Parts: sequence; structure tokens; C-alpha cells
Amino acid sequence: VLEEGSETLAYNVGELDTLTIKLSKSKEQDKFIIIPSEKEIEEKIREQVLVSFKIAVGYVKKIVRRVSDFHEVIIQFDKRVGFYIGSSLGLALTVGFIEKLLQYYNAAELVTIKSNIALTGGVDKEGTIIACSAEIIKQKVETVFFSNCNIFVVPKEDEAEAKAKAEELKKEFPNRRLELIGIESLSDLLNRRNLIDIKKQNPVVRTAKFTRKNWITVSLTLILLLVLTFIALRDLDNNPALLGSDTSTLYVKNKNGKILWTKKHPNPLLYIGDERIMGHSQKLIDINSDGKNELLLAGSHTANMNDGNKFSSIICYDHNGRELWYYQFKDNVYSKRENLSSVYSGSYIIDTITFNGKKVLLLMVSNYESFSSAVFMIELSSGKRIGSTLWHSGHIQEGILADIDEDNRLDLIFTAINNGYEKVVLAVVDLDFMKGVSPTTDEYQIIGKEMAKFKAYLVFPKSDYNQYLMFRNNSLLVGSLIDFKRKNKISFRCTEDNKIDGFIIYDMSYDFKDAEITISSTLRVKRDSLVAKGILSLPLTDTEEFKNLLKSQILYWSGEKLVKREELK
Repeated sequence: VLEEGSETLAYNVGELDTLTIKLSKSKEQDKFIIIPSEKEIEEKIREQVLVSFKIAVGYVKKIVRRVSDFHEVIIQFDKRVGFYIGSSLGLALTVGFIEKLLQYYNAAELVTIKSNIALTGGVDKEGTIIACSAEIIKQKVETVFFSNCNIFVVPKEDEAEAKAKAEELKKEFPNRRLELIGIESLSDLLNRRNLIDIKKQNPVVRTAKFTRKNWITVSLTLILLLVLTFIALRDLDNNPALLGSDTSTLYVKNKNGKILWTKKHPNPLLYIGDERIMGHSQKLIDINSDGKNELLLAGSHTANMNDGNKFSSIICYDHNGRELWYYQFKDNVYSKRENLSSVYSGSYIIDTITFNGKKVLLLMVSNYESFSSAVFMIELSSGKRIGSTLWHSGHIQEGILADIDEDNRLDLIFTAINNGYEKVVLAVVDLDFMKGVSPTTDEYQIIGKEMAKFKAYLVFPKSDYNQYLMFRNNSLLVGSLIDFKRKNKISFRCTEDNKIDGFIIYDMSYDFKDAEITISSTLRVKRDSLVAKGILSLPLTDTEEFKNLLKSQILYWSGEKLVKREELK
């Protein structure tokens, strides 16, 4: 699966997905349900599903004497990474239909695809495999190359491009063994025993299936027994393992999906459905190593900020849902422009780690009424705050942990807005030195704290488009801060119009001195239209000249002042 438009990015956005197919007989017509999908199934997928199913039914009719005229088929993309388009799932889909139809009709002969194999390519009405484009097949090869698959089946026409890309990747990773096999047709695939198993079903097993299917009373008894056993085991498991949520309620479930207990969601409506972002407000972890998971919830547990115990606090519950402890950040700090209140919101879980031999929770909070932010630690067993506090003059948006210099020590990397500089910043600090304050202008400097020892502190420019819109600062897309370990880069998205589509992607090298920049198409269109009217100046947006202009304006904290990259010692 490739993210639409990812061919324009500086890095490949793709991953492997699997299909689960369920089918049953239908009375009047074939019916196909794709999960997930929009209200109307995308045309290319719909056409490919029809073609693949017709081919599969034709194959099965040669083995099974009685096949229903119509079926209801559910096709589920297991990872559900988005709405899927295109026809390149055709080959995998056709083989899946054949496998499930033969199983459904308890055929004498069964077809199964072997494990650790990835497939791509559409299938036409004659069973010929349809090629992808050269660019697409290269991206798919890169995605499969960094997976656990041993074989990648591609259209014959794409085989040369695919093998060239694989050889290119293998130069960097010589120990990776990925076999690429080009095929021309479905029959070509089905005739390869290294890819497909076609075996006679054991007569005893087949007879047992037939008997179970017709001995209704026995079958119902067995099913009832199995269900009762499952329910009993399901009910006995009281260990929290899964989390689910709707607009207001958090559901805590065991590994079988049974709801154990519920809590009011601390961040109602906020990023519901985005597991990566939601993970920063809710987390299951076995704190005391007893085999039972505790639940951590960070956020506004009450809408009343006068509720001194619950407003924007972090709460820990045991496996039965009983509160073990809570902590609320209430520090007072000062700046020349104002005395900052002790009311904080936006509690955000960065991560849980072992630090100095203790299991700790790393958190950040933002001032409810003004600009200060803080990062601090809580000991998980007691809920007590430990260690020092890192202060920032402007709200921190998100943070991650990474060992960027391979010294076996974790570094905190965060993105934020600096209110003094009125710009987006990227900061890196060793956890052992996580204390002090960030650089900023004199007016916004937090008083009475030493300057923090940042490994890196970068200030990113506002584009002329941002200035034309008269926004105070550029801003950040929450959820975009990513550590691409394979490429030794830290990536984030900086929006120039306070919308999710007008953004610039910054991919920073681990030493933070080299930047790769990708401009979103929306930002390019909006800015270039103003350039064409003479409102903004050349160069055009998606050009190396404009990207280099942005790079030249990135400033670095030297320990004493902001300087350009070439001025760093």
C-alpha cells in the first residue's frame, strides 16, 4: 500500500497490508462489501473485485460440482490505513477468492498461498497480470525490502525495474535476501509450487467437515460448548490489554475484546481514531511487573479548571479501574511581561522509560492562560515527581525519544512555538540534562532559571506567504514529528497557513545541520498564484532556489545567541 501522492515526498510512504475475505451464499445477486471504504466504492477497486471474483468462480467450478449462483463477499483490509484505490490488489484478491471458495465448498482440492510472500498487480478478464508504472513498482519494492517477506511477486513487465531497485537497495543492505519473481498470468502463478500449494484434502478431514455440516444437532451442541468455553475464558481474563474510545468514553478491554470497565475520556473529541496521537493521552503499562496492566490517562478529566485535583492532571488506575494516584502540575514561574499562572492544560504523555533504574513517565504540559510549557518526570510506582524540569517559552506541540548520536543515551526531541521569536522551533536535549529554560527574547524569558544545555535548538523561518497572511507565527501539524531511524533523519511538518494542507516538510539529519525540504502541493499553488500576480517575489515555491532560501534562514542556538549554520563552531 502506497500513500497517494507519496512519490513527491523525500521518503517512501508505504507498508504491507493483508486481506481477510469472508463469503456466504446470496439469493438474488453478488454483493461485495469492502472494509474500510467510502460510501461509494472506488471505481478501479470495484471493477477489479468483479473481474477477480468471476475468474475465481470459473476456476472453482472446475473442481466443485455445485457452486451457488450468487455470493455475499466481505473484503477487509486488516490494517485499515485509509481508503484504498487502484487495481493492483487484483492478483492477491483472485488467489484469496479461490482459496476461500474452495474452503467454503469443502472441495476435494485446496489452494493456499505460502507464507512470507507479497504480491502486486492487477488482473484482467483473461487472467493476464497488469503492470504497474516504473515509479510505483520501485516504491513497492522498497516497502517490501524493509519487511519480513522473502518473496515479492510482480507483473512480468515490471520485473526488470523491480530487480534494478532491489539491487540498488541491496548495495546498502547486502545481507537482505529478497527474491523477485515476475509472472505473466494467474495460471503462471498457480503452476508454481514454490508460491502456491495445491493439495488434495485429507478424506477423513473432508468427511468430518461434511458430517458436521449435516449433523445439525451435533454441530449446534459443539458450537454451543465452544461458545460457552470461550465466554468463560473471556470472562475470567481481567487484564487490560486493549483500549477503545468514542467521543466521550474510554473503553478498557481484555485481549479478547471484552469491555472490563470504562472511564470518561480525558480529551473528548480530540483526535479520536488516530491511535498514534491518542497514545499521548492514554497508555497501558505494567508498572509493578505483576503481569497486570495499569492505565495512565493524561488530559482534562474535568471541564472545570477550578477543580484543583482533576483539571489537566495525569491519573493512574490499577487493572480493576481503581485510582492508584494522580498528579497535577502547578508550578509558578515569572517573566518580565507577566507572572505566569499555575494552571496548566494539555497534559501530554511523551513516553514511559526506565531512567536511573526507575520506571518513569515523561510528560509535558502547557500553561492554560499564557505561553510557558514544561517537561518533567513522574515515578510510575508512586506518582511522585522526580528530577528537574525543562521550561520552554512557548507551547511544546509534541515530543519523542531517540538516540540520535548512538551513545546509548536517550535524547528528548520536541517541536514547539517560541513566543519570543514567533516561529517554530525544533529542540534536542539529553535526558540527563533536562533542566533550565529555552532561549527566547528578553520579554518572554522565564526568570531565575539557568539556560538549558541543548544539543540542538533550531528556529525555522516564516515564509513570505505566512507573513502575507499576517499570522503571528508559522505552526506545527501535531502527529508529524517522526524519527526515521533507517535514514538517520528527524521529520516534521510546519504549516504556513494554519491549515493541514499548506505545509512544508523538514527532514533534518541527525546532526541537525542538513535539511531536506518538501513543499506541499497546496502551499505551492497558493503561493505561486501570489507570485504570478506580483504580490510575492520570485522564486517559485517548489524550486531549489526557494528551498535554499528557507534553509539559509534556519537559525541555531550557539549557547549564547542565534546564528546561521555556517557560524556554528
